[in-house]
Amino acid sequence: MEEANCHELVFSCYKKLLCLCLKVQKLLDTEQEPDAATLQKSYKKASEELPSMDEVLAIVGKSSTEFFFTFPEFAKVFIAPFQLVLHSELLWPMPPALSY
Repeated sequence: MEEANCHELVFSCYKKLLCLCLKVQKLLDTEQEPDAATLQKSYKKASEELPSMDEVLAIVGKSSTEFFFTFPEFAKVFIAPFQLVLHSELLWPMPPALSY
């Protein structure tokens, strides 16, 4: 796996999973919540939409670990509270006005 195409591979797998979910939703298309057995049968019918094993192994393999966040890194960047220090906060209290 190369850094230049790793995002394309991840997007491809993600898109296939989304298409699978949409296909199952269309197969069921009911007003009420389906039970687990019905969902399992529907996912088995639509299993050709799943990403291939080669695509998944390329993402989770050891060669790709340097291109993706670990979960703690992901949580720190996207989930943890955002810490922002404004430039004006660093200048408080305001310096006295210049007088010439």
